[in-house]
Amino acid sequence: MKIRNAVKDIQTATANTNVYPTELSNLAHKLVHQDVTEGKITLKTQGRPLNMVTTSQATKVNVAAPDTNGQKMDATRCLGIMNACKINWSQQRALRRFCPGLLASERQMRICQDKIVDGYLVKSTEYMFVKREGATSIGGLSLEEVAVVRLTQIKKLIYEYLNQYEMSDELTFFNNGEIFIKFGGDKGGDTTKFEIQICALPKPNALHNIIVVLIFQAPDLTVNINKGLNLIMDEVMELNGSQWISPKTKIPHNIRLFFFGDYDFLCRIYGLISPNGKYSCIYCLCSQDDIRSNNKPSENRCLKTYNRDYKSFLDHGSDPKKSKLISHSVIRPYMVDIELNLVSIPALHISLGLFKKMYDLLEIEIHNLDVIIFNMRQESTIPTGKHLADFDRKVAECAAHRITCAEKVQKANQKLDDLRNSLSYALVGQKANPQEITELGAKINLKKQEVMDLETSVNQDLKFGCGPLATKMDEVLRQNKIPRQQYHGKSFVGNHVHRACKSNIIDKLFDGVDVTLKQQMHQCPENCKKLLEVKFKKIQDSFTPVFSTFSKVHTAINHTRSITDEEIDTYESAIKLFSKEYRRVAPRVVQPKLHMLEHHCIQFMREWKVGIGLLAEQGGELIHAEFNRRKRSVYGMKSPLDQLVSIMKAHLTFIDPTIQDTIQTKRRKDEE
Repeated sequence: MKIRNAVKDIQTATANTNVYPTELSNLAHKLVHQDVTEGKITLKTQGRPLNMVTTSQATKVNVAAPDTNGQKMDATRCLGIMNACKINWSQQRALRRFCPGLLASERQMRICQDKIVDGYLVKSTEYMFVKREGATSIGGLSLEEVAVVRLTQIKKLIYEYLNQYEMSDELTFFNNGEIFIKFGGDKGGDTTKFEIQICALPKPNALHNIIVVLIFQAPDLTVNINKGLNLIMDEVMELNGSQWISPKTKIPHNIRLFFFGDYDFLCRIYGLISPNGKYSCIYCLCSQDDIRSNNKPSENRCLKTYNRDYKSFLDHGSDPKKSKLISHSVIRPYMVDIELNLVSIPALHISLGLFKKMYDLLEIEIHNLDVIIFNMRQESTIPTGKHLADFDRKVAECAAHRITCAEKVQKANQKLDDLRNSLSYALVGQKANPQEITELGAKINLKKQEVMDLETSVNQDLKFGCGPLATKMDEVLRQNKIPRQQYHGKSFVGNHVHRACKSNIIDKLFDGVDVTLKQQMHQCPENCKKLLEVKFKKIQDSFTPVFSTFSKVHTAINHTRSITDEEIDTYESAIKLFSKEYRRVAPRVVQPKLHMLEHHCIQFMREWKVGIGLLAEQGGELIHAEFNRRKRSVYGMKSPLDQLVSIMKAHLTFIDPTIQDTIQTKRRKDEE
């Protein structure tokens, strides 16, 4: 309102001469306050330099800055305020009105930001596959020009950061003075990102220590990942084995480069056909039968064995269906030249996958109790005498059918992703085969229909998870601030699993279910109450040990500390105990994440003497929420490329050590 009034008053002041100064008009749109009294115009600005020619009949135009009670902050500190408060440029202009004269001008701030990002950002567009349903798509995929933003001079940038961290005494060295740096990627929202993290910092997985080096607006299909990595891999690999010289001590330190990602992502990077293939472990040659039987690996994989298997795949006709027989499920060349002992175990996704599997099994058992209660309330179906065994058998059959359908849906969705990857390769191949493309598109459509049919095939009297006991479990989770995601299969996130392990959630779940069960038994026949009590006690005795032992394993593999051999021995004992309990409640399971926990986590920790959380994917998962938040503030830009450039500028500004020095560290409650 004040800006509109300022324009009106300036127009009135110049009306008699019919001369309307353009400079004055443009300035009016940037004013904070104005005052017109007795032929004098006073304009209060936000500190911008003014150069105006007075052409109105006003006797005097006085341009004044408001008085300030405090010292004016420089542009670096103002950028730190923007990032600490998570505000955009429009919001900082509103903030400026409440503290006039205290902040550096926006022009100075933008110049400071340009100096930080100058020479590092490269924007372009590339043709990549996106998931799109429509007449122009094939099998749900469409080849489109997408926005790509990447960093250049990556080695120079990392060295500059290391110099600043060293001068502030923040670096920690590992393995005889080495600096650990990890590189990896993941898809989040509608973009795929690749990041670099310096692991020698006090909080290596903190948001301000994550350096996004590549972002493109397309899903993480294998073809897209390959095209994106080709833009940056040469510069990234310059870090591996290079020597950084400390500006303080003049001592050279070797840089060791690790790679991280979730398990599906790692399988695509190293050329495996699928996370559910016969040889699904990227670290060894264990088959599904070996994983099911918990057999020790017969041979570890390395880049040499990957080359050997890929050559065998090519020599035998490049048929993916035969890969399990001829190439240990390898169907593509690996994309990153990083040895397998430097590929971090995906500890976060191991915890998430195992915890969700345990919770799903528990929920199925609790739901079966809900089904019994539901049927017992219907007089015509109350089991008595010899019919009680038949009733139990029918409940067990329903549960088995539900589990089978869930497993089929999971495998069908994975097969759907594999078909899309195959289709993307067929579309960009040197000899595109129209018949093959048509067949793949038809298979994708059939697989989609199969998934829909499976999801609707479970017809039961009581919808899964809606009974009083299962509902109580969700209520207990919400009370403990562990809400499951409403989409993505009701999965958990990392913080939820950590909170569940810290609060011993299993006891709280059973306490809540026990109270609800006693309330529900009042409405059941007397001869059936004993059945419910026995079944509940059996479930409690079965699942309490596996959840309790999991808490110790989760803590053991997800921290970022240096560790000793004695600690590793303790972790190994905890993993063996958990494995025994887990395989008891989930017998004959084929789960690569469990296999990695049993046979590769301890091996990785013994080699590098650090917690896997230091080198794993925790930070890469954290950055997605931050970029999604930043994207909401640039929705007004029409060009997706301009949006990504703006987001990356803000990101590089936020992570700059100079800017971070202006932000006061948030204190934890236990530190106060």
